[in-house]
Amino acid sequence: MADHTSFATFTGHQLHRAFFEPHGVDTAVNPDPIFGYFHGPVIDPNPFWRPPIAMGNPRFAITAAIIDDPTQQPPNPRIRMSKMNFLVCPVVEMPPLHQCGMTFETQPDFRRHLRMVHPGCFENPDRRPINRFEENAGQLALIRYIRSRAWRNAVFMHEPGRGPASSRVGYWADCMSTIARIDVDWVQQYGRLFHRDQQPVAPTSGGRSRRRGQNPPPAPIPFVDLAALLAEEYGDDPDYETDDSSTDAFDNGSDDGNDGNDSHGDDSSTDAFDNGSDNGDDGDDSHSDGGDDGDGN
Repeated sequence: MADHTSFATFTGHQLHRAFFEPHGVDTAVNPDPIFGYFHGPVIDPNPFWRPPIAMGNPRFAITAAIIDDPTQQPPNPRIRMSKMNFLVCPVVEMPPLHQCGMTFETQPDFRRHLRMVHPGCFENPDRRPINRFEENAGQLALIRYIRSRAWRNAVFMHEPGRGPASSRVGYWADCMSTIARIDVDWVQQYGRLFHRDQQPVAPTSGGRSRRRGQNPPPAPIPFVDLAALLAEEYGDDPDYETDDSSTDAFDNGSDDGNDGNDSHGDDSSTDAFDNGSDNGDDGDDSHSDGGDDGDGN
């Protein structure tokens, strides 16, 4: 084992390199034959299975009593999840590698998720507090999981990021990353990065998500002087006129400079609402008679 002469000070504790290289890390096993799984991936022995009492009702509350009920047992025996875990769901949802990845801050919330979403996977934990043998075995396995960068490279359906705030995974990865900044020998043996790469997550408001358009360009679109561009492109073209009398896309040929719907530039032209009367009044009469009082008879 290398000479551990590099130390690092961390908030609340002083964890040095020897803490992450204790005897037994390289031989730590997961799952443990006695304590069960400390981390994933975990293959569900009964995928898509639900207790008969909860069939047809996805919101049925599957309690710990139902998990222990002998009449509500899955076809294959459940497996054990250790109390020494990361609070990150390790159940594989899309074989062979995609783990669930849902994160929780407390063990009761984590166990409730396992009962509701993966009811055929894990058995209920016993009510006794964790003992030091299980804690030591779990610590060795979890240190190896992070130090080998298996945590960093794991594939999850729900990105856990740096893990829950109450979990050891983020804190230990911070410690290892800090050691890597000051210890070249550590970097040569284990690498430099131990946290997961943060994935971009769309912000949620708790309600129905709205449709969003395309993302803005990474750099502002440069301003283009259209007049200068046209002059540069067509300046030497005799067919292209640049004087003020040239017609544009909205000019219908009138010489008075006004863009409109008239086919002639004079005021006596008929528009879309003129029925041919010369007095400028729009009406239903087909002819205008100056001597009439408006009576068509």
